[in-house]
Amino acid sequence: MRKPEPRWYALYLGDYPRCPRCGTYRLTKLAARDKIDPMNKGPLNFAQYMWGADLYHCRYCRVQFYDVRKPVAPEAKEKAAAASAVTAAPAGGEPA
Repeated sequence: MRKPEPRWYALYLGDYPRCPRCGTYRLTKLAARDKIDPMNKGPLNFAQYMWGADLYHCRYCRVQFYDVRKPVAPEAKEKAAAASAVTAAPAGGEPA
């Protein structure tokens, strides 16, 4: 079964920056452009660069892009990881 992929415009409508290629929130903020990894090209990326957006890097796709939104707070990442761990726990009570 094929994994559903987000629509391209959905990546730009959220509260936090997402990778334009894979859609992940796990991004790193770069101080300067890396000459090795590719830069996402397009009019929206250029417009965000002109607005003074931050430079982000996706660790999975190894793509760089600009985004004006602020990244997900570390506390929110920990809460999301804890919530997913709780839902992944086996049903049926106490562990064996």
